[in-house]
Amino acid sequence: MVNEERVKLMTRCAIYEKTYGKTELPMAGYFKRDYVKFNILKTMLCAVISYGLCALIYIMADYENLFMELNQLHFKGLLLRFAVGAVLFLAVYYGIARVLYSYRFDKAKRHVTEYYRNLKQLKSLYKGEGDISPKTFEEGGDAQNDEFIDY
Repeated sequence: MVNEERVKLMTRCAIYEKTYGKTELPMAGYFKRDYVKFNILKTMLCAVISYGLCALIYIMADYENLFMELNQLHFKGLLLRFAVGAVLFLAVYYGIARVLYSYRFDKAKRHVTEYYRNLKQLKSLYKGEGDISPKTFEEGGDAQNDEFIDY
């Protein structure tokens, strides 16, 4: 006989695994601080590259005025302008990345916690009926002979 509660829980778990699980379940392996720092590092690297490309485009678009400033020995002013722009650009990106990745981690943590709660409830339903051993369920094996079968 089909247990409707088990089917509902399995469906919820399967839907989660297909939609959010691919991105959120790997996040569960990180501490929040490590996850946020790693992604901020990736974001900062991309921001530096994008700022360099934007600076290059600016130089190419306004090269006449830029060379006039270089000829008039305003090199320090020009360099200071690019440095201040880079620091401001990176500060904005850092702030946005920190907030965004903290939010994503917290949201994923809530979803993963609910997913594990559903799995635990599903395990207890299986345990209560005696259809499958807890060892087999935890290892993801087959129900035949209550052993783990590796395909």
